[in-house]
Amino acid sequence: MRGGLDTESMISRYLGLTRNAERALADAFVLVAIRHAADPEIRNAARLYSNWCTAHIEALRPAVECYGAARSVEAERLRRALFRGWRMGGFGLVRDLHDLITLATSVHSCWSALGQGARQRSDRSLERVSRMCDAETLRQIAWLETKMRQSAPQALATPGDTAAELAASIPHRWALGAIADLVPGPALRGLLPLAPVTSAMVLLLAVLLGTGTDPRPAR
Repeated sequence: MRGGLDTESMISRYLGLTRNAERALADAFVLVAIRHAADPEIRNAARLYSNWCTAHIEALRPAVECYGAARSVEAERLRRALFRGWRMGGFGLVRDLHDLITLATSVHSCWSALGQGARQRSDRSLERVSRMCDAETLRQIAWLETKMRQSAPQALATPGDTAAELAASIPHRWALGAIADLVPGPALRGLLPLAPVTSAMVLLLAVLLGTGTDPRPAR
C-alpha cells in the first residue's frame, strides 16, 4: 500500500479512467460522422470506430466486476474542450481529425498504463484485453493520421469558400437516415419525433453551427 491506496484501488481508478476515455472517444466519432456525413468514408469509418470503442468498454466488464471502476470525468472534460467552433469543409475536417487524434492518443495511454498494471499483478486476462484494445486504438490513430495527411494540403493551402463548403456539407437525401442512426445522446434524440428528413437536417445544421457539440449537461 502507498498513501492509503492498495493496488486494486489503483487498478479501479484506471479502469474508470479508461472506460470514460473510450466513451468520450465513441461520442466524438459519432459527432464527426454527423458533421461530415456528406463524406461516406468519414461517416462509415467513424461509425465503425465508435462501435470499436463501445466493444472496448464491454470487454472491460469482467475486470470491472473484479476490481470495480472509480468514477472519472477527465476524458469527458477533454472532449468538451475539443471539437468547438465552426467545423465544415476541408479545414473543418482537418480540425476534427486533429481533435480525434488527441482524444484517441489519450485512450492509447490509458490502455498502455492499464496493461502494465495488469502485468504487474499477473492478471493475464486484463493484460490480454488491454493489449487487444490498445492495438485497435492504434489502428484508429493510424487511420486518422493518414486521413489528416491526405486532407491537410488542400485544406490549408486553398482559400475557403464558405458557401461552397456549406453546400458540400449537406448530405444527399439517402444519407439522412444514416445520420439519424448516429444521434449521440438523449437530448439530440429528441429531434427524432420530427419527420426523418427534417430531424436529420436540423441535427446536421446544429452540429455544423457548433450548437450541438455537447448533448449532455455539464457535471
